[in-house]
Amino acid sequence: MRDPIIWFEKAINSGKYKEDIITEIRACISEDGFNVDKFMYWLSEQIEKIQVMIDMGEIQKITISGFRGINTPPLEIDFHKENSIQSIMIYGRNGSGKSSIVDAWEWLYSGRIEHLAREGAGERIFPHKEAKDGQTWIEVEFTNREIGKIGKKGQVLK
Repeated sequence: MRDPIIWFEKAINSGKYKEDIITEIRACISEDGFNVDKFMYWLSEQIEKIQVMIDMGEIQKITISGFRGINTPPLEIDFHKENSIQSIMIYGRNGSGKSSIVDAWEWLYSGRIEHLAREGAGERIFPHKEAKDGQTWIEVEFTNREIGKIGKKGQVLK
């Protein structure tokens, strides 16, 4: 298991989360000085989130059906190969559904797709134009058997 403190030190050194950390430090500064308790509370929340991500294990498979540019049969992205989890690369022509994979992931964890919401588009446009009720969904399977699969189903809104 990875040590969250070591992860946090590496994150700071890499600059990847530098803006988030600086923003939070600024939020802890007031006329009375630096609020250590507030910052430590925020830091403990971040460490808990990291620990949850570590405990989840790795993603074994993502299956998407009837979502935006992905129709049926479902698209399966299997990360399991030769008894281990592998990275994958996704490529294809414009309009082939690459962005739909990312959009489906965002829909799963937030219930919305930010770049579409900014344009005023809602869940009405999430299902593929030919999807029927019950055919719009995403499922993510983890290597951690206690978690197993998580998913989200949508409905066709006409």
